[in-house]
Amino acid sequence: MKAYNKKSTKLIWIFTAITASICCALLYFLYPSSIHNRDAARALDQFYQAFIKKDYAAISKMMEDGNPQSVMNERHWYGEVKRYQILYLLSMGTSRKKALVRVTTIRNEKEETFYDTLKLKKRDEWLMESYSTNLEYNMP
Repeated sequence: MKAYNKKSTKLIWIFTAITASICCALLYFLYPSSIHNRDAARALDQFYQAFIKKDYAAISKMMEDGNPQSVMNERHWYGEVKRYQILYLLSMGTSRKKALVRVTTIRNEKEETFYDTLKLKKRDEWLMESYSTNLEYNMP
């Protein structure tokens, strides 16, 4: 009976150590403030500051193709942006990342939350390769 308990305890400790290691690795690779993601998170912050101000000239410099049109189309329907939070930054190779950002707005006099997905590409600096959102709107 004692041997069984020792084995069980040992397996539980091994499982706990593996789980903790996986959680730490996920935090390192996904957490926006980690050293691994710091520069890309800074680029996203600059992007959303320009997004809030509707500064499309600044946004065009942050887009890989230099064209802010897709962002302009969506931004028009967002309403007043109150806050945003980078939920995660996922590495997709050495020079690419995918980000999920929660954006809270006041639209039609009520608070709403939307989720933006951005792909970033590293050139000399991090640029937005693509932008999409779950915002739905009806054209008049």
